[in-house]
Amino acid sequence: MWLLALETAFNQLSVALTNVSSTAANSGIAPQVISLAGARMQTHSVLPSIDRLLSEQGISSNQLGLLAFSCGPGAFTGVRLGATVVQALGWAHCVPVVAVPSLQALAHAYARLHGASAPIVCVVDAKMGEVFTAIYQVASTGQVTELQAPALRPIASIAAWQLTLAYDYYVGDGCALLGIAPNHSDVLPSAEDVASLAQAQWQAGTTIDATNALPVYLRGADAWKKSPSTAPAL
Repeated sequence: MWLLALETAFNQLSVALTNVSSTAANSGIAPQVISLAGARMQTHSVLPSIDRLLSEQGISSNQLGLLAFSCGPGAFTGVRLGATVVQALGWAHCVPVVAVPSLQALAHAYARLHGASAPIVCVVDAKMGEVFTAIYQVASTGQVTELQAPALRPIASIAAWQLTLAYDYYVGDGCALLGIAPNHSDVLPSAEDVASLAQAQWQAGTTIDATNALPVYLRGADAWKKSPSTAPAL
């Protein structure tokens, strides 16, 4: 079964296509991935990138069996774009969807690239004086366990939250805002991470209808209107 995955929550475009199995023992071929840096690449390149991957594998969009996207939180425009694309494809071809939390994909990427034997604290700049946070444990098998759900926290009152933590691994561009040195400042999730997490959810029977493939903002969509200078641009 062909799985198409998108990662657009981190001001980048990453698209992956892979053939997956219904059993964990046979996880399918390595995904084919296209990743492009910069938020402006997203709207211009997402559909051509999907078409390119499908063409390279000699298949059409009606042969897709599963769709996945990083549902947020993250860049407002990117999260909305990913949801819109999978909604359209899912509706058109009656394909189920897996919504992968973007901070979970970030933790998975950290573990995939650098390994992690302890919980991973994700801290991402949410603009407007706030950060998105979450904590995950990633097993050697790639299985991700949520220890603390994604949350939106004001930077001005973050100290009390930090005092409750005693973990070794920090990742995300929000670390610098809190005076924390991330272990690897260049880590970003790719659609490969979204695909891996989506396959695990699909194998567990956790999918949604395309009509429920909604973005997770953790703040009201109208909040961006209050501070136009901080709103992410298309």
